Amino acid sequence: DWSSDVCSSDLERMRKLDAQADLSFGQLTIDRLPIRNAVLKTHGLDGQITLDSLRGNISNGDFEVKGTLDVRPDLPVVTLQTRVNKVPVESFYRSEDNAPVRGLLTSRSDMIGKGNSQKALIDGLNGTASFMLNNGVLVNANLEQQVCLGISKLNRKTLSGEPHGKDTPFQQLGGNLVIRNGVASNPDLKVQIPGLTVNGNGDIDLRVLGMDYRIGIIVEG
Repeated sequence: DWSSDVCSSDLERMRKLDAQADLSFGQLTIDRLPIRNAVLKTHGLDGQITLDSLRGNISNGDFEVKGTLDVRPDLPVVTLQTRVNKVPVESFYRSEDNAPVRGLLTSRSDMIGKGNSQKALIDGLNGTASFMLNNGVLVNANLEQQVCLGISKLNRKTLSGEPHGKDTPFQQLGGNLVIRNGVASNPDLKVQIPGLTVNGNGDIDLRVLGMDYRIGIIVEG
């Protein structure tokens, strides 16, 4: 759950902040995520804090984050822009062995939120995002086997043969998101799997960390 605690003391300190930083790190770890060639540029004055750039390399990919924080009003305003290019998505999980999906992630996002707590920021979050995973795997989800099982049941036949592994490799998995007041709508989810195309649309409610999706599967060949 998102915290409703108001960070009043932290906000007061940030309103008095006058600082500037331009730092480079050969190796930087943020929340267990190793980043190479990291560069951090930021400045703050009179309650306006700007993250000019936080960028670096993760595995063979790279990323950059920019943003602003305006703490002058009673309800602070946060803007955030992110760019990720060919970064293994499993790198963002605390344990790569437990990642439900693997692949090279390319994404963009541009978001704005307003509030003085985690919950308020998420409830008022708006923006857009796009994502694409290439050459990946859905771990412990044999989608092809499930489709074949469903077809055999419709035809009242017994499925013959053993499953070809427990995972589902895919060529691409991607779509676009429009976020309105903490709910991300994804109208164009598409997964390209050898022999299958999966299309989906639905919502991800960031306020309660829930989702509602409709999925269609096209069997090719």
